[in-house]
Amino acid sequence: MIGNRFTYYGYERDTFFDCIGMIRSTNRRHILLLNTWFLLVNLLYLFFSIMNLFGVTQERAWFYIVYLFLSIVFDVILGFFPRFSEKYSIPFVYISMFLMLSYGIFTSMAQPYMPATMFLVLLAISTLSYIDNMWRMLFMVIFSAGMFLVSSFMLKTFSIAYHDAYNVSIVVTLAIGLHYTFQRMRVQQFILYQKDLQIQRELEVKSSFDTLTSLLNRGRFFSIAEEILRHSNGEYMAICLLDLDGFKERPFPNADHIRFDDANGRISAGVRFGFGVLLGHGARKQSECRIRTEAINQNLSGIGEQQGPGGNGEDQHNREQYAERFLGEP
Repeated sequence: MIGNRFTYYGYERDTFFDCIGMIRSTNRRHILLLNTWFLLVNLLYLFFSIMNLFGVTQERAWFYIVYLFLSIVFDVILGFFPRFSEKYSIPFVYISMFLMLSYGIFTSMAQPYMPATMFLVLLAISTLSYIDNMWRMLFMVIFSAGMFLVSSFMLKTFSIAYHDAYNVSIVVTLAIGLHYTFQRMRVQQFILYQKDLQIQRELEVKSSFDTLTSLLNRGRFFSIAEEILRHSNGEYMAICLLDLDGFKERPFPNADHIRFDDANGRISAGVRFGFGVLLGHGARKQSECRIRTEAINQNLSGIGEQQGPGGNGEDQHNREQYAERFLGEP
């Protein structure tokens, strides 16, 4: 249990994977940002190499050209295939880390007369930017630090290699500790954001549906109806408002029995003490809407007869007058 929580930065596995979508998108953004920065660094060092500035010789130009090319290819993949790179963001994370850390190791090997700096900077930046799980990141950090020390002791004098060992031990310790702390805080932010979205969805549902009938309330009904009518794309639409006499005196614990078939009604809602139905759903002729309206009217009349006293006994003419009067209200 403790090891599992350590793996996912102090959280349970299910809790961590509830946030996997945000983790992937965050990783992709950070990969794109760091790779672009890495591309610019290589471009700058290539310029120094061509001009023989700051001790960067022309003999090393090929090294910067290779990494510049790889970073450009990586940027193109990230930019032109966003969904693919986000879905497989974890492999891309380690490709990015391998690219940058190998660059730092080769840079250290090319300068055996001085302690390394670029590797340490790249190690700290990559561990603070990416999030996967603690064990894999720990392995990547220790493995890359070990390869760096091996190359340092092989090519540099003992005093300089010893200095590198001291520096890398400090940076690795800080990087691991800060990685765990920062990513734990980031996962916590993801969890709070998801809870906030869930609360918003629940509030939207509660504010949109009538608790008695489980249908859309009046305000939400007209809001959705207005949106559908605005984007009807040539379809014929009709709003059918149906009054239920004695609705208050006749409690409906569940109004599923007075909902309408989706083939006939696009949306339905409880409106005051009646119901509204927006008809359409592909109707290309006005007669189709009229047929559907009459079918609903007959079904509702049958329900009213089954309910006994209080059923709606008005004729079609009175119903049409009621609908016209109700539609005229704001």
